[in-house]
Amino acid sequence: MNRQIVRNFSATVRIEELDMELPPIKSTRLTTVEGLLSGIIQDLEGDQPARREQSIEIYNAIENIIAKLKGYLRNEEPFLLTINDPSGNSYIESLQPPNLDPSLSMRVYQRTREQEIQLGMVSDEVEEDSSKPEQMDTIKEEDEEMKPVNEEVGAEEVITFHTNCHICNAPCETHMKQVDIPHFKNVIIMATNCDGCGYKSNEVKSGGAIADKGTKITLKLVCEEDLSRDILKSETCALSIPEINLHLTLGTLGGRFTTVEGLLRQVYDDLDRETPFSSGDSAVQERREKFRGFLQQLDDLIEGKSFPFNLILDDPASNSYLQNLYAPDNDPNMTIETYARNAEQNESLGLDTINVDHYAE
Repeated sequence: MNRQIVRNFSATVRIEELDMELPPIKSTRLTTVEGLLSGIIQDLEGDQPARREQSIEIYNAIENIIAKLKGYLRNEEPFLLTINDPSGNSYIESLQPPNLDPSLSMRVYQRTREQEIQLGMVSDEVEEDSSKPEQMDTIKEEDEEMKPVNEEVGAEEVITFHTNCHICNAPCETHMKQVDIPHFKNVIIMATNCDGCGYKSNEVKSGGAIADKGTKITLKLVCEEDLSRDILKSETCALSIPEINLHLTLGTLGGRFTTVEGLLRQVYDDLDRETPFSSGDSAVQERREKFRGFLQQLDDLIEGKSFPFNLILDDPASNSYLQNLYAPDNDPNMTIETYARNAEQNESLGLDTINVDHYAE
């Protein structure tokens, strides 16, 4: 009940057990779960006298909802609270930063056009009918520009194509290059820079098919040279360091091709900058000190003060790589395991929906 909530003006709030959804509000608010429920109760109770006069059935239904909400305040039963914010600026406090709180989950998604119009990111002007000749000519010209050139791309060639920034929607450029990693596979590195809002993105995509099995790589780092190993962490890879209880789920940080030190430094910077409720006046002192202690442990690993420690990459798509300093021989400090993916991993990778074996006949 004391978890802090940042409810952005664009967010909807839903209580699943009551099938209740609160629409977006006029301004952003900082509150707690208890404060949110108390506000709902107060709003509902304010109109109850009028409802009693107009419709006793509606009055009784609202009374049942109010009773349920008051029961939640007294912790009589659990309930599921969902905040859906297309701007991505709403938060629910995690009680176990930076680890994944078992009671808290987050999912990112691509905004729809309606949501972008609601946020003022695109114009809501009605588009012209595409059946008009001039409209069709424009579409045809755009299609011709977007057609790929039927030429073989050289290994050292950098391809540049125009796109829109997914943060501010301003025109920008994305640069793409193929890289062949020795003893691994071909990958595609993509970099986007937006001059409008300053957003920068660097991603790595696999250049081949998804493997039949997942891969788990465990490296025991024993010296500073290990921090300089090349590492490719794909967007489907989870990362963990058991010694400091660090666990990053798949999708965190996206795809990255860097060194072990560079990847850990990025983890440190992202946690230090973007973890809500861990700093400032809103942070609980005990939790703030615990989080700072964790960041200090992570910094000691980066600075080479806490050898040895284990780095674990778990990639169900087998698109991640950690440099073997003894290649082609086995690395005595590295263990590589393959395993069969479970149904949940296949679903998260979208393999169930693209399985066309049953169409073979």
